[in-house]
Amino acid sequence: MIESILILIVTFLFVTTSAYIDAEHLKDGDWIESHASRAVQRFIFVLTVSISSIKGGLAAGIFIAVFFDQVLNGMRGLPLLYLGSTAKWDIFWKNRIAAYVVVKVLLLITGLIILFI
Repeated sequence: MIESILILIVTFLFVTTSAYIDAEHLKDGDWIESHASRAVQRFIFVLTVSISSIKGGLAAGIFIAVFFDQVLNGMRGLPLLYLGSTAKWDIFWKNRIAAYVVVKVLLLITGLIILFI
């Protein structure tokens, strides 16, 4: 139980730090055209968590998908459900907001079940 809570906290700190860095770049007008470096960074984080707990690594990956966009949007002063026009993820969900919310909620529940059961 303690390990699960620590994984949740560390993952949220990772998401918050990553979003802060991206928000700083975006505030300076440095638009992110390629998300490859961020994908590698997230993969390394999930892999690192997985070393101590496969369940934790899987849950961490899910929580990154659930929380990153909303944390970044909050730091940028945008609506939490704002979707941009560059990232393929945003483009896919842009006209499917209801489905986007449902998927985020289902992912959150799935991540919590994986982590705590």
